Amino acid sequence: MLLESGIYRLVYEYYETRILFGYNRYGDHLPSISRICDMFQMAPATVRNALSVLEKKGLIQVDARKTAKVIYKSSPAGFRKNAMKYFAPREAGIQELCESGRLLLEPLWEEGVRRWDEKKLAVVYEQTHGSIGQCRIPSGGILLSGSSKSG
Repeated sequence: MLLESGIYRLVYEYYETRILFGYNRYGDHLPSISRICDMFQMAPATVRNALSVLEKKGLIQVDARKTAKVIYKSSPAGFRKNAMKYFAPREAGIQELCESGRLLLEPLWEEGVRRWDEKKLAVVYEQTHGSIGQCRIPSGGILLSGSSKSG
């Protein structure tokens, strides 16, 4: 049985989370089985198994020849509580992911910015900070007129 394979859990957990966090709310319809199959590249039987578990947990109602309908009701406070229950045990992992992202992305960003010419730098700065006079790119980083070194 496909329930034993665990592949259905990808679809199940995706929609369970969306419902419990309030993205899909009471009365909303989930995509059709064929659309979910396309999204997850799964067979219809696997998707049906995931929807069946969601239905058994009281989150959706599945009627023949219709898209599944969300029947879970909650308040904004309930959605926040669900999110806290989900994220609290994952706090350390989330912090590690943020730190890893910073360690990986900051050097890439800095190198990309270092390669910008003065015109590109001025356009980006103007779009994010308003009009500026001059920009110059010293060898050690970025220096904007009237500002301190950043980078």
